[in-house]
Amino acid sequence: MLDLNSLNLWGVLAAAAVGYALGGLWFSPKAFGKLWAKSLGKAPEQMGSPAVAMGVMAFAIMLSTIALALVFQMAGIDTLASGLQAGALVGIGFVFPIMLSDAVFPGHLKTWWWITATYRVVCLLVIGGILGATAPERPVTKLQNAIESAGDSVKNSLEDLGKTLK
Repeated sequence: MLDLNSLNLWGVLAAAAVGYALGGLWFSPKAFGKLWAKSLGKAPEQMGSPAVAMGVMAFAIMLSTIALALVFQMAGIDTLASGLQAGALVGIGFVFPIMLSDAVFPGHLKTWWWITATYRVVCLLVIGGILGATAPERPVTKLQNAIESAGDSVKNSLEDLGKTLK
């Protein structure tokens, strides 16, 4: 069951902020921004208001980060490793091919697609890692950890007892 109250709000906000910042860097003139705009056949002044684009991007990243956090919650993803794996799976398995089919039909240039699609995959990988690392521990995981800890304690006690009896 989806439970917005059990999401780590700070983790979601951090993941969205990092994804947003990554987009700002990725599409900056010093990175891929000029090449990306050129691939669209537009000069920077023809791209429209950067404030509107950045506002829409912030909203879209926040919405997708919340949705991904909820999917992670349903799937029980609550570690950095599982978050990275799931983020990569979503990016490579869903977003990358969807963007490919979107790019092929209107005839977008390969450069535009590679820059945009690669950003999306990297962004999901990073967001997934942050969400996984900051996700609240599931009750099942807590129980497993407690059992492992108890087992380790019993093992250590038995080893100490064995050393004492020798």
